[in-house]
Formats: sequence, structure tokens, C-alpha cells
Amino acid sequence: MNTNEIDKLSFCKAHALFETGDIDRIEVATVKGLCDIHRYLFDGLYRFAGQVRTLNIVKGNFRFANCMYLDVMLPVIEKMPETKFEEIIAKYI
Repeated sequence: MNTNEIDKLSFCKAHALFETGDIDRIEVATVKGLCDIHRYLFDGLYRFAGQVRTLNIVKGNFRFANCMYLDVMLPVIEKMPETKFEEIIAKYI
């Protein structure tokens, strides 16, 4: 399956996530919640759907976060505050 097909399918799954209300059953602001969303969007498209990556990946000219740091940093990011707009931006960027 090529990148365009994966993009189209995951886009359809993203719409379904909201249209079905399934998004309301996913934990907010947790690593588990992010993994659940990732699984929903990419299940059947990537072997690692819903899991924290153990390989580095690139899409076009964009390099995703280095997998070497994910296990350590995701729990730290999860604990970051998000009570102010600036905190939310810092956490999710």
C-alpha cells in the first residue's frame, strides 16, 4: 500500500473517530489515549499501530521524533500541565 492510500484511509478513519463518538471513549492527555487514537487511525495500515515506535520513521522531508527518546519522554510529557493555552501548546508541540 502506498503513502497516498494510507493517507486517504487514515483520513476516513479520523472522520469516523469523531462521527461515531468513539473519540469520547478515549482517555484525554495520556500516552494510552494517544496510542488508542493511533491504533484507531492506523490499524491494518501499519504493524506498529497503537504502539510506541521502536524504529525511526520519515515521511517526505519530515522526520518524526527519534524513537530512542519516546519511552523516556512520553511519560514526562503526559505529566506536563495543561491549564493555560501556553502550557497546552508546549505539551503538544
